[in-house]
Amino acid sequence: MKKCFKTALYILSSIVGAGFASGKEIAVFLGKDGLGVVSAVVCAVGSFLLCVLFLSVSAAAGSGGFAAVNKKLFPRLHAFFDISLILNFIIVLSAMSAAAGEIAGRIFPAFEKLYIPLFLFLSACVVRRGREHVVNAGYILMLFIVAVIIAVSVENFSYGESIYEKSPNILSCLRYMSLVMFMSAGTIVSRGQLTVKQRWSISAVVGTGLGILIFTLGYAIRCCGCETENIPVFALSSRLGKVAYYMTVLLIVLSAFTASTAAFGEISGFLAPSTGKTAAILFTAAAAYTIGLFGFGRVIELFYPVIGAIGIIFFAGALRYSAAAFSDKFFRKRYAEIHDGGKKT
Repeated sequence: MKKCFKTALYILSSIVGAGFASGKEIAVFLGKDGLGVVSAVVCAVGSFLLCVLFLSVSAAAGSGGFAAVNKKLFPRLHAFFDISLILNFIIVLSAMSAAAGEIAGRIFPAFEKLYIPLFLFLSACVVRRGREHVVNAGYILMLFIVAVIIAVSVENFSYGESIYEKSPNILSCLRYMSLVMFMSAGTIVSRGQLTVKQRWSISAVVGTGLGILIFTLGYAIRCCGCETENIPVFALSSRLGKVAYYMTVLLIVLSAFTASTAAFGEISGFLAPSTGKTAAILFTAAAAYTIGLFGFGRVIELFYPVIGAIGIIFFAGALRYSAAAFSDKFFRKRYAEIHDGGKKT
């Protein structure tokens, strides 16, 4: 059970990056009229199903990480999707490092140019020590991140505001889940061999955790009326005093760090057999730093829609593979039953 819980929190750490923890992603995708319990439930169910799908495909592909999964899903186009997932991880890493750099620059502007390289260096140090350290870092930090998000959000709840949204947009919820789940798809499908019970347990924790965070943060943003803010969570914490404000600053930096180490770790694991771990880390850091120079907002505006478009194709391939595998298993079982029945008669 502990393994399932740690794995689920590691997957969540790749989803709950700076964009999510800031409240900006939720406000942009769901809108003021979609911040409520219905949207949270739809997102929870969507993320649960997608997580089950990815973990099941990963188990069918066996060991080998997302490269093995891509060969199963797209035998002729696996190289394209390998590159797509690598770019996905680099874009996530660049966005998180840019976010951490911008926030640190607000507090200590004198060293603004040093923050992105420092952030990438610290992420690389964790990854350099091995996958287990990456998982443990994500596991521990996610507990703190979840606690801060819930604490700051609940303090902003207004009991005169209904928990039900005015006009929930199911399509927007599904589109948002498609984006965030594809951004973490490489992390999910790299979990390798898990039992059916473990896959469902991990997916249940991911779906439930994500649903709770989306509701508490989204509902607090609606109660506060800060959905148009650049970083809504700062508006939530500023009402609670300086301690809460600096806790949310730490929250965003740490959430960026957990998402970054997860992305860094997956790229390193994929490239290391060919290039060596050090070269893989240096290449990844250089690429993320270059893209990160666009700035957090521009990276999201320019590259996230591309990730989402590729994600739809990836989901379709995973669903098609799972449907074919299920159909094959069902008919083989029926054939065996009929064949055995014929022998008895």
